[in-house]
Amino acid sequence: MNEYAVYENGCLLRNSAKEINLSVMQNAVRGLIENVSLFFPKLEQMGIDAWANEEGKLNRMDPSALVYQDNELVEVLTGPLLFTRYDEEGRTLPIKNDDFFSDW
Repeated sequence: MNEYAVYENGCLLRNSAKEINLSVMQNAVRGLIENVSLFFPKLEQMGIDAWANEEGKLNRMDPSALVYQDNELVEVLTGPLLFTRYDEEGRTLPIKNDDFFSDW
């Protein structure tokens, strides 16, 4: 099984699917996906992508992350956040066991 992580309601959960495809990703964020990795540069350096619901604000989903730059709020991400890996060709890959917690 291929594992991915979802952050929702203050909890980071590990999930798995036979394949991490568009349908799985949309189900995880409960709607259209948007890559928000630019807001998480440390994760991006580790080869981890972050995904959010593209219409989360329009659908009045609960905030999941506040993004600050130079001590100024620049973005509020809403709805569940999905974390996957990617390769040099941009393909979505499963997370590794030690990406977030070594005791998973």
